[in-house]
Amino acid sequence: MHSSGRRTHRQVARSRGQSLAEYALIVALIVIVALVALTLFGTQINDILSIIANQIDGG
Repeated sequence: MHSSGRRTHRQVARSRGQSLAEYALIVALIVIVALVALTLFGTQINDILSIIANQIDGG
């Protein structure tokens, strides 16, 4: 009975490790998507923010 407790503990530890790895992969994917979006749309976003800032200053 004691060994089954150890096995369960190992399974829980392994499950936690898998969850951590999955969260790390999700975070990495989000970072990659954000970088790609900024690379593709960075200039357009900068132009829009500049227009807004100019309107606020002039405003």
